[in-house]
Amino acid sequence: MNNYSASAPASHEPAVGIVLRFEDGTTLPIDFQTATADLWPDVSAQCAERDGDIMVELINVSSWSRYAAIQLLRQLQNRSTIRSAGQTYPDAFAAILATMVGTGNLNAHQATYRAAIESAAVFHGGVADAAAGRIVQRLGELGAAGASRRSIAKQIRLIAGEDGGGSDEPDAREVAQAYLAYLREEHDLADDEPALWFFRSYFHMWAGDRWSRVDDDRFRAEVISFLQSLPQLNVTRKFVGDVVANLEGLALLNRWALNPPFFVSSLDPIQITYPPLLVFGNGVISLNELV
Repeated sequence: MNNYSASAPASHEPAVGIVLRFEDGTTLPIDFQTATADLWPDVSAQCAERDGDIMVELINVSSWSRYAAIQLLRQLQNRSTIRSAGQTYPDAFAAILATMVGTGNLNAHQATYRAAIESAAVFHGGVADAAAGRIVQRLGELGAAGASRRSIAKQIRLIAGEDGGGSDEPDAREVAQAYLAYLREEHDLADDEPALWFFRSYFHMWAGDRWSRVDDDRFRAEVISFLQSLPQLNVTRKFVGDVVANLEGLALLNRWALNPPFFVSSLDPIQITYPPLLVFGNGVISLNELV
């Protein structure tokens, strides 16, 4: 059974998804909460059978399962008008930019941020720098720290397949860099602040208030989950291994002879200090403050 109806009344519009409104007065609501992969070719075929322009209403972008929908919007671009929250936009990228939210709701922020990057890749992949600039500008308007324009442009090119490598195979090092950028975004870290270290054969991930060692199986699973969120990327064990190998080098804390706990006081060059702290599983106590 299809997960949409060509004649559903407005009261049956999905809480999360899009609604296609045709010139003959019928609508095609698409509920992302129940949509499956085989739905999109059917929707595309139905649109091809209809004459005239299409009004596309975006609903609750912050909860989207995004990329397939953005590709559909790209197919319909020449005959559609995009609306969201009562406003009309020239394309889905502009609409998603407008619906981005700040860090008050971190889940919604990350969802709309990723949607902006993916829609930039679909609609403006050939001008990634300019699209990245618009995303950075929007983040600034929201008061949300984010990756640099250069890092965002690299992610856009990666998704769009315009990374300049001259090959259909993705570059594992660039994907590893995109993963590090993603981790920094998760914790609102600046470009020069690490979110991951590789130290003494283990990855250590920033947890918001402390560094936490991550077991190998869990770390690979988290990398795989990130890779699967990148459209048009064929995730294989070999490629996962290549990305993890690059992360070991990119996140290397090359001070294996030192015994933790210690503080990385400088990154370039790396400098280590030993502040007077008592370290516990749930936090630290400064000995200076006890004196």
